[in-house]
Order: sequence, then C-alpha cells, then structure tokens
Amino acid sequence: MRAVSPMIPSVLSLLREVVREEQQQQQQQQQQQQQQSKRRGDDDGDSEEKDEEDEGEKEASYKWSIALVGIIDDIVQCEPSLFEKYLAEYVKGMKWISCQTCFPNHLRSLSLQILVHLAHGAPSMCRKSKDLIQTVVDVSIGSFMTTLESDDDWNEVAYGSNDQLNDLPSVGEYCLDNLCHDLDGKVVIPCVMARLDNRCWQSQHFAYRHAALFALTQISEYVDDNSFALQLAEKAFFYLKDVHFRVRYAAINTVGQLINDHPCLGYVLSLSTSFCKFSSSLWKIQKNIGTHAAACVINVALAFKGKDNEKETREEENGNDNDSNDDDDNDDNDNDNNNNNNNNNNNNHNNEDDKPDNNKAKAEKHNVKLLLPQLLQRLFQLLTTKNKDVQNQALTAIAALAGVCQRQFRQYFHKFAPMLLDIIKHATSEEHAELRGRALECISHIGAAVGAKQFQDVASKLVPFTISYYSFIFFFWYGNANMASHCQSYIYLFTFVTFVLTPKKKTKAIGPRFVTYLDQVGPILLKAAQMDVEAVDIRQSKENELAKRGQLEWTEEERYGKQKIDYYWSEDKHRVVVNVSKVDNKVAAIDVIEALARELKQEFFPFVHKFEATLLDLCHFPYSLRVRQHCVIALPILVQCAYLAFLSPLCNITMIVTMIIMIMIMTKTIIIIMTMAIAIAIAMTMATATVMVMVMVMVMVM
Repeated sequence: MRAVSPMIPSVLSLLREVVREEQQQQQQQQQQQQQQSKRRGDDDGDSEEKDEEDEGEKEASYKWSIALVGIIDDIVQCEPSLFEKYLAEYVKGMKWISCQTCFPNHLRSLSLQILVHLAHGAPSMCRKSKDLIQTVVDVSIGSFMTTLESDDDWNEVAYGSNDQLNDLPSVGEYCLDNLCHDLDGKVVIPCVMARLDNRCWQSQHFAYRHAALFALTQISEYVDDNSFALQLAEKAFFYLKDVHFRVRYAAINTVGQLINDHPCLGYVLSLSTSFCKFSSSLWKIQKNIGTHAAACVINVALAFKGKDNEKETREEENGNDNDSNDDDDNDDNDNDNNNNNNNNNNNNHNNEDDKPDNNKAKAEKHNVKLLLPQLLQRLFQLLTTKNKDVQNQALTAIAALAGVCQRQFRQYFHKFAPMLLDIIKHATSEEHAELRGRALECISHIGAAVGAKQFQDVASKLVPFTISYYSFIFFFWYGNANMASHCQSYIYLFTFVTFVLTPKKKTKAIGPRFVTYLDQVGPILLKAAQMDVEAVDIRQSKENELAKRGQLEWTEEERYGKQKIDYYWSEDKHRVVVNVSKVDNKVAAIDVIEALARELKQEFFPFVHKFEATLLDLCHFPYSLRVRQHCVIALPILVQCAYLAFLSPLCNITMIVTMIIMIMIMTKTIIIIMTMAIAIAIAMTMATATVMVMVMVMVMVM
C-alpha cells in the first residue's frame, strides 16, 4: 500500500494536464466552428437541441479527462485511506474542475462525487477537513443546484417526470444528502445554513432562493432539534408568497418534507397563522405547483393520521370504543358530544401524564376541522382542472383528509361523491386508467370515513358497474402487450373491493351482500393471481443483447421499457428479471381473496375450490417472498371457511335429509322418486360437498 501511495499525487497532476490540454483543444474547435458559422450565416436554430449537441460535443472533447476522473473515483471507493496525506490537494483540484461551467456536466459531477465518496469511505478523516465539507456545500448549492432549466420547459414537463438522476441539481442534492449521512448532520448543517444565510436567502436571482429551499429538504432528515425544524418550516412558509412561482413550488416541497420527517410539526404549524396562509396561497395556475401543493396536503394529513392510529390502538387495547353503535343514526354534533364524553371518561382512567397528550389530540382534531373547509375547497378546484397529474394528486389528498377527519367528512360527502362517480364512469380510456383508479381509491377511503349508512347507496350503485367494467377490460387485454398499462389500475380495483367489503369496524358498506358479485370478481382475482410476471434470465434479456452489440451504457427504458423491474435469483443461481407491477398484482389479489374469505366465512365456501389450487402453487412461487408469505396467511382462512360451512345449520339439515333418503332406499318404498327430487332441489342451494353426496345417493338408487 505504501508503494501505491506516491501514485496518488501523480494521478492528480496528470489529470490537471489532461484537462488543460483538452480545454485548449475544445476552445480552438469552438473558435473554428464560430468562424465557419459566420461565413455560412447560419442561425442558432432550436436552443434546446443546440444545448444537447453542445453537451455531447463537450463530453467527446473531454473523454480522457472523464476516464481519468473515473479511475480516481474507483481508487477512492476501494482505498480512501490512500488520499489522507493529499486530501487538501484533491479537494482543491476537484473544486476547480466542478466549478468550471465550460466543462461537461458529467466531468463536473464525477469530480464532486469523488469528495463525497471520500467522506463515505473515510468519515473520520474527512470530518476533520473543513475545506472538504465547505467545498461540497458551496459547489452543490452555489453551482449545481442553481443550474436550472427554463421556466417554460419546467412547467411543460409532467409532474414527477423531471426528476433526472444525472442532471446537476439532482447531483447537488445527492451530494448534500450523502454528506450529512456520512459525516453527521451536526457537522454539515452549520456549514449549509451559513452558506444559505450569506448567499442565498436574500439573493435577487430566484435560482439561489430555489436552491436554498431544496437544500433544506436534504438536511431535514438529519435535524434532531424539533424547535430548529420549526424555524426551518417558518422560513419555508415565508417563501410561499415569493414573486417567482418556482420558488413557491420549492417552498411547498420543503414544507411537505419537513412535516414528513418531523410529524410533530403538523400540530404546531396548524396553530400558526402561517399555515392558514399556506392553505389559501399555494394554489396557483401552474400545474406543477397545484400538484405539489396537493402532495404537501397528503404529508400534513399523514402526520395527523399517524397520531390518530396510535390513539385508536391505545383505545382498542383498553377495550374502549368511542364510536357507539348509534353513530350512523346521530348527526355530527351528537357524535362530537359523544366522543368528547367518551374521551373524558377515558382520561379519568389514565395516568396524570397522559392527560396532556389527550388534550393535544383533541386540539389537533379541532385544528384539522378548522382547516378542512379551506383545503377541501381548493382540492375541489383542482379536480375541475383538465390536467391528469393535478387531478391524480388531488384525489390522493382528498382520500388522506377523509382518513384523518373520519365522521367530520360526512358534510362534504354529497359534494365529492357525484364528481368521483362521474370520473369513474366516464374516465374509461387507457390514458385515464390511473385517474379512474385513484378515484376508486378516493371514494373507498371516503366510504370508510363516513360510514355504511351514508355510503351503502353509492357503493351499491358503483360496485356492479365497476366490476363489470374491469371484467371486460381484464379479459379483453389479458395476455396483450397493452395489459401492462392496466396493471396498476387493478391494484386500485382490489383496494376498492376490500374497502367496500370491510372498510372499517362497524362501517361495512356491502358486507355479506358482496356474495352476489363473487361470480364476476372471482375470475379477475384468479387471473391476477395467475398472472405471468415475465421472468427472464438476465443472460437472455435485452440488456445482454445491448452489451453484445458493444453498447456499454443504456437507460432503464431501453432495457425494459417503462415497466418497473426487479432482480431475483433462480434455482440455478442465475439472476432473473421480473415485472414488479405484476408481482404487486399477485399480492393484491391474494389479499382480496383473504379479505373475502375472512368476511363472508361459510358463504365463501362454494368458491374455495376455485382458489385453493392456485394459492397452493403460489406457496412455491420462486420470484417473490411476499407472494409466498401472503399465500401462507390466506390458506388457513380458506380452511376456516370450509370448517364453518360444515358446522352451519344448513349443512346439518342437508345431512338429515341425506339420512332419510338412505333409509328409504333400504325400505324400497315408492316415495324414493319424490324424495330424490326434493333432495336434489335442496342440494342445488347447498355447498359443493353436499352436491357430491347427493350424486352418490342417486348412483346408489340407480
């Protein structure tokens, strides 16, 4: 290792020489191209295409520099301790390369990532180097995260599809996050905040304010002090009214991330005037802002939902049930009074230390109720837009709020139910498959919130229509290449079936009446459970074909299309590529089968034989542990259905009738024919096992 050590400074010197030489060559080429273009009088053309061509030409001009930086990065990841004596020189060299805007983005990104990989491999060594920490922070925020596309290009891109992992802003965010993770947030966060206070917050250029807010999202996870997190949230709230819409977008993103990382902020922020301003000022005409605002509402709702779940769990453990059996017959005011009385009774049985928590929970509920009208009004406006991304996120936000507010959502049910029904009935095209699915998911959560009495009429109308539609789509597209686009929508269908069956204790919307739809739902569940996951040996995959052609780099879409994939090991120790969406469909179908069997009990017994063989086969499914686990859980429920069917009074009556028939056969009376007719008529309504017994009797008579 000592023999290799002298090579480290030599590689850095070589890199500097190569970079300077290629820089000079590239400048000469640019001058020649400019002279030629002036002679020809060429126009600039499309600026976006020109930028892409320029970036490609840059990478070609600096190919040796990029290769050499890649070699250094490999050495860093293998033996970071070799760089201890030369750390300051490498920090200075990588900073110089990464700050040069004339260099290709790939070269700049690799240079900065070398410092991050050093911090990952030798954290104790790098924690002592303030220059390394300051360099990564300054370059990430001041250079990379301020390199943004134009406003028009940003607003035209679909929500969520602009997260490119290799562009400079994403690399800057990656470096900040990993630096905090590897060197401890207490060391890195002060440097980040100093940079933001000195250069970014008061900058006249929106890109610096935008970068500062996104920097907060990266350090949020590593903030231990909730009071400091609250200060960051208040800072983000201030920029919700920024003059530039992309800064407002970044502020919404920051608020949502802070609440996600620090759920306790949801309660504190709901008490502040800033949160009220937030609910009325963040909905603007730009589609990405509206979509991200809805996503932030989801994070706020989940922060409250987590506390509600903890409270419900404690109440169930204590044997207390705040929702009486007469909830559906009382109005909202009576429910609130009953709940308050029950909460007071529960508090009397708890320790003194628990009383502040209960009072805090009541205050949280009260604040959510106050904010609910404003938030739902804005979400309703988003639903009326024509943008699918905005509508999808708004539907998820409405479902999250319904899950938090529960009974308080009843007064808004008649406002949202017609619109959701309209989406479900008319969004039948392939491009609107996700929108329809999210509408199903949303109305399912609303049904669980408002209760069976208010929801059962809508569910009774919606269930047959929805199941018929999905039955047609499923069997029409099954086995077709376009079936992939419908995979996710079946997750929503299965969620809907589960919710209308048993959405919540004492709020069943359909319950045992769902038996009438089993003939239609059963084949869909069976086909989904049997769905081929497109398992392909990696040696026979498109990735291997591209490698054979000499193509060493490719995108995920070039290899596998737009489907989400995962890797597994086959029995012969080879890696296999599978379609994760179809694996998820299998798991969802098994869960619905289990829910049906658990709820319908003996009434599900006639359908057990349709699923048992498939579930037994899936217990040995080689490509997913989740599939095997869910099958093992579901099979005992099916056995319980058969046992309950055997103990049911109807089964006992059938056995008595069968014994009478056997006696009459022994006596050879003339009433055999009449009795057989009655027995057959009864058997037609009995379980499959009973029919088998009756057939045996008929054979004996003959």
